Amino acid sequence: MFASILVLSIVAIIALFIGNASAKGGFWPVVQILPLIGLPLAILLLITLLVLTAIRRGRDARDADK
Repeated sequence: MFASILVLSIVAIIALFIGNASAKGGFWPVVQILPLIGLPLAILLLITLLVLTAIRRGRDARDADK
């Protein structure tokens, strides 16, 4: 999930570079806001995934010792 949000945010940044970022109409405001929300959200999801994986591995290691 975080990978798709990250890729979508990066595509939005590239679209801003290619397109006319100063355009006020259409979908440009959404394209400008998307990386501001998507990149931090992707980082938070990645951190959550790492923490949950560490917890699961700790439980698995503890259960293997029993």
